Amino acid sequence: MFGLNMHACAVRSISSHAEAVAFYERCPVKRGHDYGDERPIKGKERSRQMNVRIRKSGEVVFRYHSTDVVTWRPDNSYVIESYASRSTCQFANSFIPAHHWLTKEGSRLGIGTWSEGTVHPVIRKVTVHGDHVETDAVFTRTVVNRKGAKEVLAATR
Repeated sequence: MFGLNMHACAVRSISSHAEAVAFYERCPVKRGHDYGDERPIKGKERSRQMNVRIRKSGEVVFRYHSTDVVTWRPDNSYVIESYASRSTCQFANSFIPAHHWLTKEGSRLGIGTWSEGTVHPVIRKVTVHGDHVETDAVFTRTVVNRKGAKEVLAATR
């Protein structure tokens, strides 16, 4: 089973835009690059798959492979662009606040503690403003109409 180890990054969580900027400033600078340009994640310098950059709008973007997974905005909200993999969840969990977690291969975002938290569905993108979550996804459950199925089965066999 594949597992992504983020312990070498010296970050357990990021709780604000200011913390995201401070993390960016601690990451090693590539020669010939300006402030805001892509930098490798501190502790993962050998990996070309993980980096951080600052957009002209001031947003701090944490990128894993080809996806901008976590984007911290200057208003202290953050956006998660999920990809269905455990390693993406592990990567995202390092750059979102403590007691916020992405799980179930990127399909659920939990906020709070395991026993008293809330869980929100995620299809592709979710925006979090403190404890308020904006998502267009909803949880669904498939239910079989047993009576109708029995009638169809009796007629068709």
